[in-house]
Formats: sequence, C-alpha cells, structure tokens
Amino acid sequence: MISEGTNSNELNVNVIQQSYMLNTVSSVVDNDIETGRNNSSSNSSSNSSEKSVLKGILKKSNSVEDDARTGLFVIKLCTTLLMIVLMTPIIVCDLYFGFAGNSCINEMPDGFNYTMKLYLLVSGFMGLSWLLLIICTTCSLSNNNNNNVTSIICVNFIGLIVLIFNLIWNILGAITFWGSIYKGGHCDSKTSTYIYVSLILKLIGTLIGLQQNSNKKE
Repeated sequence: MISEGTNSNELNVNVIQQSYMLNTVSSVVDNDIETGRNNSSSNSSSNSSEKSVLKGILKKSNSVEDDARTGLFVIKLCTTLLMIVLMTPIIVCDLYFGFAGNSCINEMPDGFNYTMKLYLLVSGFMGLSWLLLIICTTCSLSNNNNNNVTSIICVNFIGLIVLIFNLIWNILGAITFWGSIYKGGHCDSKTSTYIYVSLILKLIGTLIGLQQNSNKKE
C-alpha cells in the first residue's frame, strides 16, 4: 500500500512537471511567433517607408531633369530666333542686291580685281553659312557640359576666323565703294543707300565681335 501511494505521488509529480513544461514551451513559442510577426510588420513598414523615400527622390530627380531640359530648350529657341532676326535682313539684302545686276556693282574700280557684286555675294553667303553654323551648334547643345565645351571651342575658333575675314573683306568693300562708286555717283539711290549703311553696320559689328573675343581671352 505504501509503495502504491508513493508511485501515485510520483506520477502526479511527473504529470505536473510535464504540464508545466508544456505551458512554458507553448508560451515561448507564442512569444516567438508574436515577435516574428512584430518583426515582419516592422520590416514591411520600414521597406514601405524606404520605397516611398526612393520614389520621392526619383520624382525630384526627374523634375529637376525636366526643368533643365525645358530651360535648355528655351535658351536654344531664344538664341536661334535672336540670331535669325539680327542676321537675316543683311544676308537677304546682300544676296538680293548682289543678284540684282545693277550696272554700278558690276564696275571694276581701278587698282582692284573685284567688283561690288562679288563683295555682296561673298558677304551674303558668308553670313548665311555663319548663321547656319550657329543654329546647328545651338540645337546640338545638351545637358552634358563635356560635349558642349568641345562644340563651343570649335565655334569660337571658326568665329574668330570669320570675324577676321569679314573685317578685311568689309575694308576692301568700303575702299571700293567710297573710293570709286559712291564718289562717282554711278549707283541709284536705293542701292547706294543700302551699301553705305550696311558697310557701316558690318564694320561696327565686326569690331565689336573682335573686342568681345579679346575680352574672353583675357
């Protein structure tokens, strides 16, 4: 009887210990599961916040690039229109009077081997070529400064050569016109007035361009 009582007590103790261990393990498992859920929820929330931050950065960068493109387009458009407005009238008039065939511009002054017709045609086509080069260079500009530097250096070099040529060519034209044709009164008033005014404008514009070029080098 005493041994049976002892065995029953040991069984009860074992049952209590097993139930305690089961409760402990289940609570630990529950805590782990809850902790995993909390971690997964925190990770998902952090991932979503990171995604939102990245989206915001991308939107800002895209808006900055769009603004840069828009600003560059406006600069290109304004520069192109300005050069067309400034240069087209003289180019058209040079070619018009050069092809008009007035007798006075076909006269060859003493000591010179060219006529005012040649002066007007060369001046008109030179101006047209320079205008097209400026327009093409302006349209080829991009947001990449490295590419722009090469284009600008080439245009500045060509522009310096054009300015020097125009200065010499306009001086020869002025000597021919004022020294022979204008003094002799061989041209009609319209042709004579245009050549007179255009020579002054071309000489002033060429000198201003050379002065600006020298200031850039300094």
